[in-house]
Amino acid sequence: YSNFSANKIGQKIAKIPLGIIVILYNLYVIGGQDGESTQTASYQYNGHRWNVISPMLSARAGHRSLSIQNKIYHIGGIGKQ
Repeated sequence: YSNFSANKIGQKIAKIPLGIIVILYNLYVIGGQDGESTQTASYQYNGHRWNVISPMLSARAGHRSLSIQNKIYHIGGIGKQ
């Protein structure tokens, strides 16, 4: 889990627990809870700026994220609350 919390690109990024993974020098922050609800939002940081990327198909928090052949997979966690 991470305690990542930021307000980037005008959107609320989940606080905890969310998925974090690094692929090819890019940091991905995915899902989590913002204190009110479980999120589908996904963001990419390339070392210079944050970008909104395609959201997860369903909200998830407390999950583990992993990469296989540059694709991101999520395991476990909880869905919408």
